[in-house]
Parts: sequence; structure tokens; C-alpha cells
Amino acid sequence: FGVSASWVLMGTRMAVSFLLMPLLYHYVPAKLLGVWLLFASMGAVFAVSDLGLASATARALAWFQGRRGQDGSAPSGVAAELLAHGPEDLIRTVARSYLALGLAVLLVVGGFGFYYLGTLDLVPAALGEARWAWALYAGGLAFVLAGSTPNYVLQGLGDVGLEALAQ
Repeated sequence: FGVSASWVLMGTRMAVSFLLMPLLYHYVPAKLLGVWLLFASMGAVFAVSDLGLASATARALAWFQGRRGQDGSAPSGVAAELLAHGPEDLIRTVARSYLALGLAVLLVVGGFGFYYLGTLDLVPAALGEARWAWALYAGGLAFVLAGSTPNYVLQGLGDVGLEALAQ
């Protein structure tokens, strides 16, 4: 179910994007189109800003789950070292990493957006509103990224079906 839901979600996003862009170019004035494209493009940047940490976290926790249930010979080498620390250390490290990534996204994406909005030919009132909206958007992205750890922990522990729909 999880793979099917992911494909349906990806196909839906592609279809909406494909249909939305011509409508935007036709109906939205050029000045406001720049603001719209800023928000849309930063959403795409946000989508890859976790640098693969999500899938690495899920795989590592799934590995811990698999090792926990196995009997037999004691692991050696890297496996023994990882099992000695346990998944708690991994979860703490991932949570700190996501917090750092969230702060980095807030500073880089937020700063870029404020700069870019200043280059658009907007009236001062619209510029102020656009910057407030951008601050809320960039802050929201940062909070979502900083709070992503529980989702990927659950994914790694085996609850993989509905997380794609929740996103």
C-alpha cells in the first residue's frame, strides 16, 4: 500500500504542477508571478533539503529492528559498535541534525527570499505583506524540517504505509 500511495501522490503532484503553470502565466500579473514562483521554487528546495537523512534514518532503524530479533552469533565490527550504542543515540543525533537543517533553511531560504522580494517592483504595502508571508512560510518550512524526526523514526520501525499520505 505504501508504494502505491507514494506513486499516486507523486503523479497527483506532477499533474497539478503541469496544469497550474500555464494558468499562472496567463492569469497572474508578472509582478505577482515572481512572488508565486519564489514560494513554489523554495518548496522544491525544501523537498531536498534533508540531504537524504530521512531515508538513511529509516534504513538504520529498520536495521536495528532486524538485529534485535535475531538470535545466533554476536555481531562484530561496525555492527557490534552500532548495536552497543542502540537506536536512542541515532534518534538523538537525527533530531539534532534536523534541528540544524531547519535553522539553516530558515537562515538561507529566509534570507534569499527577503533579498529577492526586494528586487521585485512591488508597491511598499505589497512588499511588506509579501515579506511577512515569506517569513511565515520560511519559518513553517524550518519547523516542519526540525520536527521531522518522529515521522522517519516511525517509518524505520515499520509503519511505512500511511506516512506518504500524511505528507
